[in-house]
Amino acid sequence: MKRMGKRLAALAVCAALAMGAPGAALAIGEEQAEFNMYTEAAERGNPLAMARLAECYERGIGTTIDEEQAALWYARAAEQGSIDGMLGLAFCYEYGIGVEQNGDQAFFWYGQAADRGSMRALANVAYCYAYGLGVEPDMERALDIFTQAADEGEPLAMFALGMMYDMGFGVERNAQTAVTWFERAADAGFAQAMYLLGTHYASGDGVEKNMETAVKWFKNAALYGLPDAMYAYAVCLDNGDGVEKDEAQAAVWYEQAANMGHAPAMYNLGVNYHYGIGVPEDREQAVAWYQSAAYMGYADAINALGLCLLHGDGVEKDEAEAAKWFGYAAELGDAQGMFYYGVALFEGTGVEQDKAAAANWFAQAAQLGDVASIFNLAVCYDFGDGVMLNRELAQRLYLLAAQLGDTTAMERLAFCYEEGDGVEADEAQAALWRERAGSGWSDPGAADFSVLEEAEPAWSSDDSSALDKLFGALGISDLLTGGEQ
Repeated sequence: MKRMGKRLAALAVCAALAMGAPGAALAIGEEQAEFNMYTEAAERGNPLAMARLAECYERGIGTTIDEEQAALWYARAAEQGSIDGMLGLAFCYEYGIGVEQNGDQAFFWYGQAADRGSMRALANVAYCYAYGLGVEPDMERALDIFTQAADEGEPLAMFALGMMYDMGFGVERNAQTAVTWFERAADAGFAQAMYLLGTHYASGDGVEKNMETAVKWFKNAALYGLPDAMYAYAVCLDNGDGVEKDEAQAAVWYEQAANMGHAPAMYNLGVNYHYGIGVPEDREQAVAWYQSAAYMGYADAINALGLCLLHGDGVEKDEAEAAKWFGYAAELGDAQGMFYYGVALFEGTGVEQDKAAAANWFAQAAQLGDVASIFNLAVCYDFGDGVMLNRELAQRLYLLAAQLGDTTAMERLAFCYEEGDGVEADEAQAALWRERAGSGWSDPGAADFSVLEEAEPAWSSDDSSALDKLFGALGISDLLTGGEQ
């Protein structure tokens, strides 16, 4: 299922974040010429060229990325009085780019640039006060400085104020005030503000819900190259939400975001290739995108990859590998992954059969509201598989799953009442449950979730050892610790 959720960006403020007009990148030859021009001018002592040359080294424009050279040229530009050099050097010290990380130096150079009239630098000074970077934290002062810079027209400060009010960071949360600041920042060309403004219009948080307006802001931010916005715009195109449905264009935007490392976009693009939605059907390509997103820890993609491996869909069938991926999703806390891994353990598919462990995973997924897992847990108690036999508890779990719309649970209840299996025979109840199973009935309002508190089987397996083996087999442990595959 394709989903779009509101993602709150961290209140990090830096010179390059989400600014600049959308446009095509320079060709390789043009980049090389630009680098050579800045090098020549910088070596003649031009501080503006020094700052631009530092940026070339930092971003790999016309040359290979060299963070030490970037910091060196930012420092030379800063010492010559270049505001851009001061901002770049402060950023290097803040994040340890080409120099040892040093909050005091970051605060100093942001302050130097602010003293020379840079509102961008002033916004970064406010950030330092907000997070205690090189100075004692002081939220009241941070708010005052952000407001001062915003009133002077600095989009970064406007965005920061929007984030503070949106998250309730240092102030009481006020969605309407957040929207006001995001609008000002968006109108000034700040892409992240455009995206978050879109999320507010999409959810109706602090403003009247309006999907057409949301789409406008998502598209604007997408054109500035923001992956989250590309993904959000693609979802709207995919679903025809606030814009005419266009699955082909949705796939284009998913691919752009995916190529920038956006895991949900990778997964959705995989779904598109899997089912031929907006692109020609290509199961192998689908698996490739699922795998890319799976290695980034995206649970939907992990489960999709597991299912492909389980059924040999677009990839050679490998039940053991499928079980490993399901186990990874389960350990990440994903209910669907817990369900699939539980099924693998219960049936011994690709993994040594362990019904007790299976029941444990079903119970955990049930606590997260996974209806299929509630039914499977009921089956465990009904037949004493992996747990102590408890027919009364099984019937209550069947009822809960049925109330949540599980037709298999309804059919099981009908059978039990018809045969007197675990309950007193009752033909009327049997007929009622069969009728409900065929009508799409559900009644979640009547569901008694307290039964799940009683259905918590103990798991005797050494799960930590099992997880070590699981991660080792997948190569996931190296990814989690930053090692090489």
